[in-house]
Amino acid sequence: MRALIVDDHQLILAGLSELVEGAFEGAMADGADSGAAAIGLLEQHRYDVLIADLFIPGEPTFHFIREVCQRWPDMPTLVLSGSDSDTYVSKCLDAGAHGFVSKSSSQAELISAIEKVLAGGVATPGNYRNHRAHNTPVSGEDVSDLLAKLSDRQIEVVKGIVEGKSNKEIAFDLGLSENTVKVHVSAIIKTLGVENRTKISVIGQMANI
Repeated sequence: MRALIVDDHQLILAGLSELVEGAFEGAMADGADSGAAAIGLLEQHRYDVLIADLFIPGEPTFHFIREVCQRWPDMPTLVLSGSDSDTYVSKCLDAGAHGFVSKSSSQAELISAIEKVLAGGVATPGNYRNHRAHNTPVSGEDVSDLLAKLSDRQIEVVKGIVEGKSNKEIAFDLGLSENTVKVHVSAIIKTLGVENRTKISVIGQMANI
């Protein structure tokens, strides 16, 4: 695994790099102390995961995260922040991030979040799932009509996403291959007209699935 870590504090960069390389066998972590440096590395190398501070000097809040997610949408992106307010979490997820971790989290929680986004899941702070995400893609009245377009198997996949499970975990629960689950997720995104699995989760929560 190759990770890119973005933070303007050298001590944090060094600490996170050591943590990642120690937690994942054969892992290699590169560091960047600015958005421009990170973009430069992303244009040169393929990374399995990006771990980035939300507040990067010289960058408007959310700008870097939004740009990275637009240009490299398939790369798991995990945001770190000293604040885990629902607004920050929601805006990062809406921008396309795959996860959000508070800097006050333990090393075990950070490693767990990295594992989850690497497996195709969405990682959020423990108290976040009790709140609705902002900018929901549809109104409550439209939810039933949208979900009626899905097959029974796709509804089961939606349930797994709502529960915060990765594709691998959903595949195990349903007795499917991970690739089949990925195909279902892509079909669900297309049918519901949403951008990512986070919005699938929002619709599922609205329907109390």
